[in-house]
Amino acid sequence: MLQIVNKYQQLADACNVAFEGSQLVQQAKDYVSNYDLAGLLSLGEKYSALIVSQLLGATYLEAADVIRFSNNSLNISASCKLIRKAVKDKKLCVIGGFYGANTVGQIRTFSRGGGDVTGALVSLALKANVYENWTDTSGIYITNPAICASQSIPNLSYNQMYFLAQNGANVLHPDCVKLCQRGAIPIVVGNYLFPDSNRTIISNNVSLLPLLNVTEKRGDNVFVTSVLHNMTQRQFVAKLHKFFSNSTLLSQQLLSVNLAPNVCTIKSNVSIVKEFYNAIK
Repeated sequence: MLQIVNKYQQLADACNVAFEGSQLVQQAKDYVSNYDLAGLLSLGEKYSALIVSQLLGATYLEAADVIRFSNNSLNISASCKLIRKAVKDKKLCVIGGFYGANTVGQIRTFSRGGGDVTGALVSLALKANVYENWTDTSGIYITNPAICASQSIPNLSYNQMYFLAQNGANVLHPDCVKLCQRGAIPIVVGNYLFPDSNRTIISNNVSLLPLLNVTEKRGDNVFVTSVLHNMTQRQFVAKLHKFFSNSTLLSQQLLSVNLAPNVCTIKSNVSIVKEFYNAIK
């Protein structure tokens, strides 16, 4: 615990803002004693947001006060009302992502990547013109750039992005996409490390690139590779046949191939995403 507190203290010192380390320790102890894992997990976002709000001279919004859960599910309507009331007449606000609370004040968290959901929910509540999501990648790539070199996609539709998010592209949370689609709010995904680099805009405009995405999800000894494309079925089947004809994969490692218009799902015992992308790009 001391190491965590020291890290926040160093961050606060670097930003020349106040930090109550004893308060963090006490809250952590309270959550631990009550076996409250969600509350414990929320503290990282809470204290990061507190530090950033002071750095920016902004109003700090406690997520537990405005992000409302009902029956362990996000209550969009109630949350939007609370957010609008909390930010009224305020010029700049900072809120921690990833968590909220139920009607009796118990902390509830979103699934992994839930900070995206918080940002989208605030955008929806305030009827924003755009939701900017600054992450560590320069937009949405055709495949994971950490696995193999690929290009970023200039634009995607909400439905295209939702498919990607559901099938292994971890840049945006699926619920974030649906919330912005509900309000017709464009999403801009950019790289905070390189703000002038490529970005992806997600809106109602459909991307017509021949190959949109190759993603991979891993289960217990099973790899599920999903492909989204704009090729004709004949064109894609030809690429698929060429891949398997030239692949070093053994036939027994391939479990199944499912084809649908503009979508393909392949299950295998080994990862094929890198080899497959390089073969069909």
